Amino acid sequence: MYKFDGSHPSLKQLAGFVAMTLDYARKPPVRLAILVVLHTFLFAIILLSAFWIRYEFQFTDRAWSLVLQSLPLVVGLKVVLFYLSGHFHGWWRYVTFGDLIALFRATTVSLAAMILLGYLTYGFVGQVPRSVVLLDSALTILCIGSLRSSWRLFDEQFGPALKRRKFRPALIVGCDHLTGQLASQVNARQGLDYRIKALVAVGDYRRHARLGHLPVAGDLNSIVEIAEKFRAKDVLVPAGVLPAERLRSLVEQCNDSNLDLKILPPLDDVLQGTNDIPVRSLDINDLLRRDPVVLDNHAIGGLISGRRVMVTGAGGSIGSEICRQVKAFLPSELILVVGGRTGSSQ
Repeated sequence: MYKFDGSHPSLKQLAGFVAMTLDYARKPPVRLAILVVLHTFLFAIILLSAFWIRYEFQFTDRAWSLVLQSLPLVVGLKVVLFYLSGHFHGWWRYVTFGDLIALFRATTVSLAAMILLGYLTYGFVGQVPRSVVLLDSALTILCIGSLRSSWRLFDEQFGPALKRRKFRPALIVGCDHLTGQLASQVNARQGLDYRIKALVAVGDYRRHARLGHLPVAGDLNSIVEIAEKFRAKDVLVPAGVLPAERLRSLVEQCNDSNLDLKILPPLDDVLQGTNDIPVRSLDINDLLRRDPVVLDNHAIGGLISGRRVMVTGAGGSIGSEICRQVKAFLPSELILVVGGRTGSSQ
């Protein structure tokens, strides 16, 4: 069975053409024009379907007359109302329940406007049956909602195969709801180099569990085997999800297995930030799990500069480091007490 991965030369050319077309279509003016034309066409088809269902799958002369007279007004009204409701913005990739609620709200406003339009234009276009208006609203929610969801499905599932770049398979640590959302955000961002293949539980987990389309493949004790199974080269750890001791242990596991460990920002930062998700290398503060201490050098200099300073325990690693830092503030004399040890500070 042939697996489409974009490796065949002709498929690469097709994928490149499709990717260029999609990138061009995402430009705001082009996108808006496409959406207006697309919605105009869909609203016309939806209204025709509502009449067709209402008149038991056949058009009478009266039905055709109502369709031809009401079509321009109804379609034009719905396009304007959907545009004013912001429905044409943020269309392409990210569809949430909030967007579906906005779709329901825009459709409800359109429903009320169509009923009002029917009364105001009764002598001009005749009375459109109320069942047609209700069917039109129901079909609008079904059709537009399905179209938006299918675009996100296509973009997330087939988009990476159409890109000319290669993505790195990765694992993400955590199997709670927030980690699942963060994994979805990572996979939805075409600008990132990573594609998450599985989740790794921090503690207890239910076997064969899934979050969305991603499996919970095991816990941290089996992360090496999980990485081999999914051919992952990277382990992504959301900031703050692991205690310092467990994170240090994971770092050792990754180093021994040639896995690259990266830190992800918390989900709240991702949702409030830009389209980019800053994936960074491990920092010492991730292991310390505290904010770095910022010294007041001016106050320290006023306390030490020009004075005689004695440092006890100066032969140890901490004491010798204190001596080096004190020396930078130019004391008049630095007395080292080593306590019987031979240190590098002597």
